[in-house]
Amino acid sequence: MGQILVYPSNLPGEPMERHESSGVTVEQWLYAHVEGYEPRDVPPISIAVDGHVVPPCAWSATRIDRDSCVEIRPQPKGGPELLIAAVVAGVAAVAATLLLKPSMPSQRNQSSQRGRELLEVTAEGNQPKLGDVIPEQAGRYRRMPDYLTAPRRYFVDKRNQALDILLCIGKGQFSRDGMEIRIGSTPIESLGEDVDYQVFDPGENVSGHQAHRNWFNAPEVGPSTGSSGLRLNRGNVVTPALNAGAANFSGQAITLPSGSGTIPQNWETGFRLIVDLFADVIVIDGGQDENDNYLRDILQGDFSGLSDGDAITIRGDTAIDGNYVINEIVSGDPDGMTLDSTGGEPQAFLEPDEYSVAVDITGVRYIIDAIIQYWQVSFSDVAQTISANEGGFAGLNIEIGDTIEVFGTPNAGQYGVLNITATEIEVDGSLSELTNVTAGIANITKGNYGSDESYTTRRGLIVSRTNPDGSIDTGWSGFAEGSTSDFEISVDTDDLNSDWLGPYLACPENETTSRIEWDIFAPSGLGRIADDGAILSRSRNVELQYRNYGDTAWTSVTETLIGQSRDQLGWTFSTNFGSQMTPEVRLRRTSQEDTSTQSLDKLEWYGLRSRLPDKTSYEGVTTLAMTVYGSDTIASQTENQISVVSTRMLPVRDGDGWTEPQATRDIAPWFAYIAKSVGYTDDELDLDELERLDDTWQARGDFFDFVTKDDSTVKESINRCLRAGMAELTIDAGRLRPARDEPREEIEHPYSQQNMLSPPTRKAQAPRPDDADGVDVEFVSSDSWTEETVECRLPGDQGVRAEKVTLEGVTSRTRAWRIGMRRRRELKYRRWEYDFATELDALNSRYLSYDAVIDDVPGYGQSSILQMVADEGEQYLLVVSEPMDWGSDADHVVAWRRPDGTLAGPFPAEPGADDYQILAAHDGDPVPEIDPQKEPPHVYFGTIERWRFPVLVQAISPRGFERVNVTAINYDARVYDDDNNVPD
Repeated sequence: MGQILVYPSNLPGEPMERHESSGVTVEQWLYAHVEGYEPRDVPPISIAVDGHVVPPCAWSATRIDRDSCVEIRPQPKGGPELLIAAVVAGVAAVAATLLLKPSMPSQRNQSSQRGRELLEVTAEGNQPKLGDVIPEQAGRYRRMPDYLTAPRRYFVDKRNQALDILLCIGKGQFSRDGMEIRIGSTPIESLGEDVDYQVFDPGENVSGHQAHRNWFNAPEVGPSTGSSGLRLNRGNVVTPALNAGAANFSGQAITLPSGSGTIPQNWETGFRLIVDLFADVIVIDGGQDENDNYLRDILQGDFSGLSDGDAITIRGDTAIDGNYVINEIVSGDPDGMTLDSTGGEPQAFLEPDEYSVAVDITGVRYIIDAIIQYWQVSFSDVAQTISANEGGFAGLNIEIGDTIEVFGTPNAGQYGVLNITATEIEVDGSLSELTNVTAGIANITKGNYGSDESYTTRRGLIVSRTNPDGSIDTGWSGFAEGSTSDFEISVDTDDLNSDWLGPYLACPENETTSRIEWDIFAPSGLGRIADDGAILSRSRNVELQYRNYGDTAWTSVTETLIGQSRDQLGWTFSTNFGSQMTPEVRLRRTSQEDTSTQSLDKLEWYGLRSRLPDKTSYEGVTTLAMTVYGSDTIASQTENQISVVSTRMLPVRDGDGWTEPQATRDIAPWFAYIAKSVGYTDDELDLDELERLDDTWQARGDFFDFVTKDDSTVKESINRCLRAGMAELTIDAGRLRPARDEPREEIEHPYSQQNMLSPPTRKAQAPRPDDADGVDVEFVSSDSWTEETVECRLPGDQGVRAEKVTLEGVTSRTRAWRIGMRRRRELKYRRWEYDFATELDALNSRYLSYDAVIDDVPGYGQSSILQMVADEGEQYLLVVSEPMDWGSDADHVVAWRRPDGTLAGPFPAEPGADDYQILAAHDGDPVPEIDPQKEPPHVYFGTIERWRFPVLVQAISPRGFERVNVTAINYDARVYDDDNNVPD
């Protein structure tokens, strides 16, 4: 597709808008995308195509093709209302504009003197490069399906196109329920019978729809700069026939008597002529034999030069015109001749009459070897001297020693040149003596006939005759000498044809085909405009030739185009070869283009394609076959896009197993699908946690809707989907586990100096002037399927230094805002980092574990070892290794570590008999166990607010078998305050 780049200024830099289009002119694109655009002599923008600035007067004729690069820049002139910087804001809104909708015509295209544009189909899908990753879709999303085969564009009649497209919706199976297929912005159902489509599941047979056919479009044939196709050239502007009242025939010479006419100035040596010398031919009914069989009719006339078995052509605009084969010639006065048809049947039933016709061997032509140039002269009183009447002899290119020939009486003959001046020639009278030197006017020419320069008076031709196969007929003795006015001399139509376009390969060099299609386009219509404005009918022939690549002989196919309209017209023709080949194809029109102002005669080669072997099914992907018919409903000046909004079908978790594929937008099925696609099994997934989070995500309405088009890793793909549910991927005990950052209530594991190798370190990140003061989340909205931005702000945020976040897979503004607010609150409230090390204890935790860090800093919690415990009913009496500080009036709590490393408590605490005793309201938790064979429980004590530092584990790094390093961040419940809110 052509690239259209819109820049904000003339300064170097990146474009502010990028668009794709082809097959339209620059002006058509502006009309379609710039509201209020109108042509101006000095517009406020400049446009360059492929690096060359195009003047405004040429915008309507400059076409954007598939390889074009169009640059649009504002210019400091004109009114501000059309400055492109202001326009591009509207361009983005119409980037996917429905191009099938009727456009309001401007005064420019309401002119009654212009025909209607062809009702062409311009729906385009994405076109992947060979070897690209097949897109994988999760949930419900809109995408432009990719081509599975090249689109086939053809004319169903002269005014309407059709477009066959086979598209890949995506890998896997998609639900038909709720599937939305659009061309541009219009639902396909609104187009009625103008669109015939069918969706096929993976592996389903697609051959029932014609769009499954595999066509190769020859890249050389199609739109080019300034036209919709390759212009069928006008060809040589040649006078088709000689206009002369009489001619003299003698040997190889054809000369025109003075006053009868001249040879056309545009005839040249090498032209092939058809020479018809008309003579009377009488047709006599052959009658019947004794068995009432009709006998051959008899033709009487002069048939010299013809023989039995010759293929002949009779011309004369008579009832007997046609091609025949001579059965027999009987010499006589006149000659008699009987004929057979070209199929070998005896020729009877010719209409008896007397005709004036030309009879010659079929295919015989006469090649111009030289053009005879005449100079009009007078004879001087001086013997042997010829004087030029006017202009002198400079143009005749005569030199001393040449031979000249004098035509006209009484001095006709050949003479050697003895001397020559600008106006006189002295000749040698030994060849022919000049007599009656005062006898007036005659004509001369250079006797060797070697000059083919264009002189004022061209009065004769020297010709050679060719055989039907084009070779020179060396046995031809020339024309019989004589003069006649009953003749016609015309240029062979092959010399009037346009130039050949091509040859081009119709299929790839390593492929073969037995069928091609080719299209002809009349961009201005076809016909003739009468003086009263009426459109008259006109027919034109085009000739296509093909041959197998590497062969020399061509096979011709001729088709006739008939039109009577100034509207754009198109034709599609099909040619079957009868066998497989790699075809070379060339094309031309068989007559000159009529360029008069009253003519509609411009033709273009619009397309060439070949049929290649078809594929009847596509395993693993869902396909869309579509035929779009051109009509008033979908006529367009700009490009359309075929889009599909559909929901992926995947197995869903049900109890202890998985269902058959069903439509789902949920995060968990996609998580499992990605993992299993690379070989993971259920045993290698933490299904308990996945099911728990699946319930959470479904209750919150968190979905993952996305199309993966790149070669992302498994980790990247899984994290992308988990991010939509505020989670991340971890590996725990060899299993893939989703870890969600969410509000917590129960601490999982405690860490204190009782099991740390050294005191923990706490680092706070102080506020800085360059801290982000807001978050802007970019996401694709399911309302418009365009990228939108939602601002996430806390009270006091100005958004001057907002952090930019691109969120993939979230199509809801509310959920994008929630994730953005989560990030904003993290930046504000998570500013503490904790680092500590244990032996192997920290391996109890995992990523995002909600743990407690107890640091024996005065004023905070204390840790100790449990030395004795007594069950006193509703309380446990704990005797610990360290004295507890009860100095604060605040309520105190106590907790301890269970044998499995998890935390029990905290429970309300009361002082015992001394500072080493604590009374704990245990709330039914088992009595802490003191086993001499095991490490005793650790006890944690402090006020309700400060007995521990709540943290979320960020990293666990084993160092051999004796050390595990841990990094954590502070847990702050305010981070989650907007998780269920909605934006303003």
